[in-house]
Amino acid sequence: MVKSRRPPQGHRVFRKLPGRAAGIAIAQFLIACLAVMQIGSEYGIRMISTTLTVVPRRITAILAKTLVIAGTSFIVGVVAALILYVAVQPMLEPKDLDYAITADGVIPSILRTGAFLTMIAILGLGIGAMLRNSPGAIMTTLGLLLVVPIVLAILSGHNELFMDISRYLPSNAGMDFVAIETLPEHPNQGQAGLVMPGWPTLDLIGQPEDGC
Repeated sequence: MVKSRRPPQGHRVFRKLPGRAAGIAIAQFLIACLAVMQIGSEYGIRMISTTLTVVPRRITAILAKTLVIAGTSFIVGVVAALILYVAVQPMLEPKDLDYAITADGVIPSILRTGAFLTMIAILGLGIGAMLRNSPGAIMTTLGLLLVVPIVLAILSGHNELFMDISRYLPSNAGMDFVAIETLPEHPNQGQAGLVMPGWPTLDLIGQPEDGC
């Protein structure tokens, strides 16, 4: 039996699975922390001096590290999304909700997951390079990804403007970016895709030019 290329029911179930959102959320926290530690540990043990001896311009060294962490994060994100796709099919099959990987929107969503984690990694790397302290940078990064959305969600009970703002934060925009379907009141994948690169870009632009 050939599986349909357009399985709307399976898509909706997949989009609503708690494990999917939780898996992506956990992945972004892990990737962000690893990215922070990649640069923060060098400052912690003063290995950054050796790095800057080889590459005197600090921004050049950071961009080189960015390319490495970006490539790694993209591969990890795509592989993790593929594993999640394979894992949920046995749960959907008994109710005839399983669908082929070639179904509309599935492969783009998997690739966008890799791109999302890449941008989160670059964001974490930039914050780590800016603060030059792993614990402080990790707390700042997790605050931006986790605490700020919660605070704005609480404040949205008083003013809907806070909820509108929260939809464009990295973690929330990222969830819409990787979604197969987005809710009507949320940014679509294209809009979220325009927002997401802005966060790590601002982070890198704000890097000081000085050395250690």
